[in-house]
Amino acid sequence: MTPLTLLISLILSFTSGIAPLARTDLFGNPIQINSLYHRAGLSDAEQDLYDRIALSARLFVQDVDVLGAVEMGRILDVLTAVRLDNPDIFWLHYGLQAFFYGEADVVFVRLFFDIDKANAADYIARFNAAAAPVLAEAALLDGDRARAHFVYHALAASGEYYIDADFNQSAFSAIVLGEAVCMGLALAFQFYMQQLGIDGVVLLSYVGDELHALNRVCLDGEAMYFDVTRRVVAGSS
Repeated sequence: MTPLTLLISLILSFTSGIAPLARTDLFGNPIQINSLYHRAGLSDAEQDLYDRIALSARLFVQDVDVLGAVEMGRILDVLTAVRLDNPDIFWLHYGLQAFFYGEADVVFVRLFFDIDKANAADYIARFNAAAAPVLAEAALLDGDRARAHFVYHALAASGEYYIDADFNQSAFSAIVLGEAVCMGLALAFQFYMQQLGIDGVVLLSYVGDELHALNRVCLDGEAMYFDVTRRVVAGSS
C-alpha cells in the first residue's frame, strides 16, 4: 500500500459508519446518505463497505479494507450499489479485484478508476461545465415534473447509443461526450435528478437476455419511469 492508502485505511479502521463526502443538490440541500436507494437495501456490514468504497473512490484510493463479513458475490453487488447511487463518481469502474489471506474471507478489495487522479480536476470540470446549462434551464421550470421531463428530453436530444463510447458505463459519457449505453444514460439522468433535488433511482431489469438500466422518479407522490435509452434508440415517448 502507498502511504496515502495506508493513512486512509487507518482512518477508516477507527471510524464506524463513515459516510461519503457530503454532497448537496443545486439548491444547497444535502443529499442524505441514508436516503440512497441501493445503499438502504444492504446489510450493516455491506453498508460499511459501501461507505468505504464511496469515500475511497472520491479520494482516488484504490485499496479498501473489508472489515465485516461480506461474501465475494455480495462485494460486487456493493460496488454496483455505489455506482448506481453516486453517478457523480463517474470514474469508478464497474470491476474490482479481491484479495484473500489463504482460504479466509476477503481482506481488501482494489478499485479501478477510468481516469487518473492527476487529471481528475480537468475531467470533473468538463463534467460540471457540460451539465450546467441543462441544470440551469431545468431549475427555472415550475415543479419537479416539468424539470424531470425537461432533463429526459434534453438527454435524448443530445445523446446517442454507442457501445464503443469512452466511459460508456458512466454519466460522463452521456453528459460530456453525448454517447453512451443504457447504464451511462440512466446514470446521467439520475445525476440530474439528484442535483435538482428530485427523488429518483437507477433500476436494473432484463430486456430479453440483456441487462437494461432505466430510471424511476417520484413526482408529486407518483412513481414514474423514464427510459432515456428507449427514447434515444427508438424515438419512443
